Amino acid sequence: MFRGRYGFTVDSKGRVSIPSRFREQIKNDYASNILVLTSLDQAVFAYPDPVWRKIEEKAKTLPLANKQARQFLRLFFSGASESQIDSHGRITVAPFLMEYAGLKRDVVIIGNLDHIEIWDKKRWEDAKKQIEEDQDLITESISKLGIF
Repeated sequence: MFRGRYGFTVDSKGRVSIPSRFREQIKNDYASNILVLTSLDQAVFAYPDPVWRKIEEKAKTLPLANKQARQFLRLFFSGASESQIDSHGRITVAPFLMEYAGLKRDVVIIGNLDHIEIWDKKRWEDAKKQIEEDQDLITESISKLGIF
């Protein structure tokens, strides 16, 4: 599982380093150096290829008669892009994903269980502040799911 938070920069070619701890995890747990990137919440979500394949299988079960399901599938999968971790531990983020997430220079890379999220530093700080402000309500809501 991916956990933790790390600061990095995006270079002029749209490459960002993946934290060494995450690279080792991807190599050891997923036997792949391919990440599938897509966009959610104004960030780039990076899934190890085997995790992404499971998401695709689950997505195939969504009812196409449901307009919201179609819209979600359309947006989520049209924004997907494969990126291989290079010999320097970097991935290249597609320009359209960089634009969507507002990635310019300083980024925060967070581990979120089965995937990695790449955030513009300012957007992350704003999102984190909002989450912290809503923490009691969020905790109460998810406690009903039996996580805690």
